[in-house]
Amino acid sequence: HNEAQCFKSAFPKFKLNVINNEDGFNEILIGFVEGTTHGFDNKYDGYILKSSADLALYTKLVNDDGHDYAIQAIPPLTKELTVKLGLLAGLEGIYSFNATSIENFNDTVSIFLEDLYEDYTVNLRTTASYNFTVDETGTYNDRFLIKFGSSGVGIEEGESFASRFHVYCHEGI
Repeated sequence: HNEAQCFKSAFPKFKLNVINNEDGFNEILIGFVEGTTHGFDNKYDGYILKSSADLALYTKLVNDDGHDYAIQAIPPLTKELTVKLGLLAGLEGIYSFNATSIENFNDTVSIFLEDLYEDYTVNLRTTASYNFTVDETGTYNDRFLIKFGSSGVGIEEGESFASRFHVYCHEGI
């Protein structure tokens, strides 16, 4: 036992679950906690205990250490951040991701789920579920991403708008 507040205090946190067509269920939690790192934080990050050969949902640390996590704590969001999702799918069929909790985030923070195999992105703030098909059983560590953005529309901040325009003088005018 220690005195860490863990995930009880009012900081931004996000829960995502996955359900397969056999009603299998698994869930991850990502929290943005002051004093944590993008690597392993002993008081906050929790390894996944894969108790089923048919279904497991997990994240990879931003500074990936090769382990799979059910709970991941990240420093407070200051710019766009991508978290890799891993999925162990032991059954073929229809699966569904569900954002079950988005708590204490500023309204301008965007949260997107990207399916790289289908080239499809869903805004989890407006559409809490995403259905997809697994045609081949196995482990998918390079298919899904969760993207947290610090702008209101989820578009990465780039060069300033004014820097894209050039003004030229024509015939001394």
